[in-house]
Amino acid sequence: EIYYLANTSFIGKDWAKSEHARLMSAIGKSEMNSFSVIRSRDKRLYRGALLPIYTDNAEKLAKCISYFAEKAREEETSIFFLAAPERVSKYSFEQYGNMPIANVHPAIDSLLYILRSRDVPFLDSRYRFWTDGVPDEDVTIATGTLMTGAGAFELFSYLLEDLEKENSTDLDPARYFRNPVNYSFKTYPKSFIGSYGKETGPAFSGFDDFVAVSPAFETEFSIEALDMFGEAVSIEGTADETLLDPERLTRSENYYYFFPQNYYRHSKLTWSVIRNLRNPGGKKILFVHDFYTAQLASFLAYASSEMHTLALWDNHTRNAEEY
Repeated sequence: EIYYLANTSFIGKDWAKSEHARLMSAIGKSEMNSFSVIRSRDKRLYRGALLPIYTDNAEKLAKCISYFAEKAREEETSIFFLAAPERVSKYSFEQYGNMPIANVHPAIDSLLYILRSRDVPFLDSRYRFWTDGVPDEDVTIATGTLMTGAGAFELFSYLLEDLEKENSTDLDPARYFRNPVNYSFKTYPKSFIGSYGKETGPAFSGFDDFVAVSPAFETEFSIEALDMFGEAVSIEGTADETLLDPERLTRSENYYYFFPQNYYRHSKLTWSVIRNLRNPGGKKILFVHDFYTAQLASFLAYASSEMHTLALWDNHTRNAEEY
């Protein structure tokens, strides 16, 4: 079946990549592209690194966040840092067959150590997922760095809990928005390949399920935003019409150009203001995020009255400190 897909769904370099992936998989290779991508024994893909990852950038980032927190306090605003889940195990590398997997844990540990010394509150979600015994496959997909629907929702629950503890305020007093029974989790089995899979080809990576999470309660939002091309976006309506984009779940034949993660509209927005017309008594949040945590934007919008978002991949249009 994979061979058939490779010959009918891809053209040019994509066809060649797929055929190469099929050959590498057939001869039992565990790495592709000079150890750029490594496949573990449990068939999950990881970034390879022949040299150690140094902590210099983490220290620079910690200083920037600390400075940002100091400026925010002058405006009576609280800053909270989220350390998103890391796909690589911190304590056991046996599952990788002694392959040179990129290990960023020392850099993250260095970052959080500095933030703690400077009284910047944070959530280390790596620790939370480990202590709760959540399996890796429930947190991130196998073929790339994207969080699963269940993983993103669990991270949202952790974040709400820690924000409430840190700020002594209720974002979700009835624990309604963090209760999974109030959402629909729809699975699209073996429907796409993640970023590492797109590098190697599906014959080497395999395919991932995509789980779309949508609210089962009534919603009404208004959004003003800019997309990644600088085009203005102005929408009003339900979550499916504003925060989410169900059309992105319809797959074309070519897996290389199918990105169901854009179902969460903030994967494509560089700036937005979201007003929750059904929760006027909620809190006001500024969410500065990267692509990896863009899924959280919709969940946070349910629990807030107004949310502003700034995407880190477009840091030239708006300065977060001034904003």
